[in-house]
Amino acid sequence: MATRPQLPKVDVPKIELPKFEMPKFEMPKFDMPKFDMPKFELPKFDMPKIDLTKVDLAGAVRDGAYATIGLGVLGVQQATELAKQLTTKVTDLVQRAA
Repeated sequence: MATRPQLPKVDVPKIELPKFEMPKFEMPKFDMPKFDMPKFELPKFDMPKIDLTKVDLAGAVRDGAYATIGLGVLGVQQATELAKQLTTKVTDLVQRAA
C-alpha cells in the first residue's frame, strides 16, 4: 500500500476583526385582518379497491420500456430521413450554383 506524501504545514496569519454590535431593530406590531374562508363540501365518491397482488407490475414496466424504445426508433428513423432530404437539397443547390 502506497503512502501519501506529507504536505508541508503552512502558517496562516490570523486576522483580528473588530467586534461591533448590530443595532437592534424591532418590527412594528400589527394585527392581521380577520376574514372567514369560504366553506364547501367535496363530493363523495367510492374509489375501487385495487388488489395489488393481481397487478402485473413487471408487465406494465415491460410495456413502458417497449413503448419508449419504439418511440426512440421512430425518432431516429425520422431524423435519418430528414438528414437525407437535407443532403439531397443541399447537393442540388451546390450543383446549380456551380
